[in-house]
Amino acid sequence: MGGSVSEDLMEQLNLGKHLAWVYSSEDERLHVSIPFVKYALAKRGRCLIVGSTRLNDKLKAALEASEVNVSAYTAKDELLFLSPEDIGLGKGSFDPETLLHEIKRQIRLAVNKGWQGLYLSADCSTLLRLIENEDEWIQFEGLLEQQLFNDPVKVLCQYDSHATSGHMLATILKIHPVIGLGNSLGTNPFYADPSSFLIHPLN
Repeated sequence: MGGSVSEDLMEQLNLGKHLAWVYSSEDERLHVSIPFVKYALAKRGRCLIVGSTRLNDKLKAALEASEVNVSAYTAKDELLFLSPEDIGLGKGSFDPETLLHEIKRQIRLAVNKGWQGLYLSADCSTLLRLIENEDEWIQFEGLLEQQLFNDPVKVLCQYDSHATSGHMLATILKIHPVIGLGNSLGTNPFYADPSSFLIHPLN
């Protein structure tokens, strides 16, 4: 193999634009989060991390320990740590299309600022706690896979196996063309047409 685990994962991130990572421990979450941020910065992309304050702080510390100057990148607006509220969650009912439009706005903003696209990593288990209807999140994931195919974006959706329902985990394993479980990413043999998960088409 030759390369380190981190280098191997950074290479695996080339497999697709919409990736799912199912983790069962903090170490497993950081195992992909750190390479994802390094990959985004190496590609001259704008990197957005969405999660709870606790998870974001742990990632910041782990990045610093991995010789990433977090404060320097955040000062340049190249690396941002956001809460669910920053992207409009927790402010009333969840609308999948509204969140999709916000991501598209962030893509345009990144490109307009001169970055080579948007790299978005979200701890989806944190976001799901703010959404009453899981099917609305599945609708969002289907829209994301269907609508962002040609945009300069890479999205990493992370799910805590202990905090996510079996129904949700089974479904996300079909929506994402690239999936990871614990140690590595790979193409998804269970991938299905995202249109089959849409309750209604995007207006």
